[in-house]
Amino acid sequence: MVMVEPPGHRSVGNRLVDYDSIRNAAFFKSVYERTISLAVVLSRMYNFNHENIISHNEGGRQGIAAHSQDVEHWFPYHNVSMDTMREEVRKGLGL
Repeated sequence: MVMVEPPGHRSVGNRLVDYDSIRNAAFFKSVYERTISLAVVLSRMYNFNHENIISHNEGGRQGIAAHSQDVEHWFPYHNVSMDTMREEVRKGLGL
């Protein structure tokens, strides 16, 4: 699944430049919540749990995806992490 950042900033290395977390809070919340909902549905459909969910960056470190910072450079602006997301999916699964 893909989470897409809003326009209006640029990435430099693993940092977002000119990113306004307050202006983009509603956009982030919408994308984040829909991603969690989709992850719950897919977890049930394919019988995996929240611990199996990894980001592109985590996959890169494991050697199973191309290296990319993806959400790890975006999530901190909204006080969440992949662990936060996995926990939300766990709750959604009722575990």
